[in-house]
Amino acid sequence: MRRAAALVVAAGALFAAGFALAQPFPLSLTSVIGSTDASFAYAAGETVDFFCGLTVPDEPCGSSVTSGSTTYALSAGTYTFQVSAREGGVDRLSATTGATFTIAGPATVPPPSVSTTTVTTTIKTGGTTTLTVTEVDTVEKGGGVDTAAVIAIVVGFVGVLAATASWLTVRWRRRSGWQAKATSEEPPPRCVPPGHWCTKEVTAKPGRREIAYLTLAGQGPAARELGGRAKGGAADTLNEVVRGFRNGDSAEAVRLGVMPAAADLLDELRVQVAAGEGVAAVAAHLEGGKASCKFTVYKCVDGAWKERESWEVEIDDERDVPVAQVRLPLDDRSLELLVAELAGFVTRVDAAERR
Repeated sequence: MRRAAALVVAAGALFAAGFALAQPFPLSLTSVIGSTDASFAYAAGETVDFFCGLTVPDEPCGSSVTSGSTTYALSAGTYTFQVSAREGGVDRLSATTGATFTIAGPATVPPPSVSTTTVTTTIKTGGTTTLTVTEVDTVEKGGGVDTAAVIAIVVGFVGVLAATASWLTVRWRRRSGWQAKATSEEPPPRCVPPGHWCTKEVTAKPGRREIAYLTLAGQGPAARELGGRAKGGAADTLNEVVRGFRNGDSAEAVRLGVMPAAADLLDELRVQVAAGEGVAAVAAHLEGGKASCKFTVYKCVDGAWKERESWEVEIDDERDVPVAQVRLPLDDRSLELLVAELAGFVTRVDAAERR
């Protein structure tokens, strides 16, 4: 499928590059004149029959084709070359363009020089059909540049680029489909051909993150009503401590900095929790980081999973991470324990983590 798509795109690129010079039906003629010979390359926008002539009546030089070329070995003298494009074997759609040029001969070769002229002629045939003929004559004396070869190289390069772009597009679409189906679970121990399985593994990259908000959740009779975002300013306080830690604040400065946030959280718990035992879990929603997500596709071969391909993509890292747990009911040590957990969390905000 990828090879077919690449061929289609390459063919389209060759068609566009060769026939984009004129509308609606171009006939192009490119000539390269040396000191002892003359080469001509011609192309049309459709499949036609070509007829060529060099100072003599024309003769077939291409049947049911879109392009062709011919080379004449000539002595010194003046010549006129013409090419016609006819459709269906009749002159219902045809045109002729001529170019007069001189072969200097090997004994009188002047210094190399290049002369390029472009002539566009519109001819009406059959009453309603318009044929636009574009002629480009490149005359280089003193031998030298094979314009047709240069054009072929350029067109070939464009075709390769187009084929590569098509292959990358097909691969991206296939991988996007696998990414949408990926799971963090490993494939089951047994499989039935031709089954497939795609896993993903996310690793948070080191980088500056922001604590968007804190959440509270509870377990046990005393904390069963807990849920949702913390209402105080603890998140803003912790963000200030994180910035200080980035700038090199000491462990003691970090511990002192998180104390107001710990006090705010405990005050909120005192208001929301009931009497009795339980556990209040504090979590943080982090934003602004990046993560590497590795995808691996497995294929079932002879009842066993075989790795088929793997790749990694960078994604925005927005996630919820645990911060601390507070045992209920609160006591004299609650503040000290929460401060220790918040201080440890601050040092991990920007760190890499696998999940």
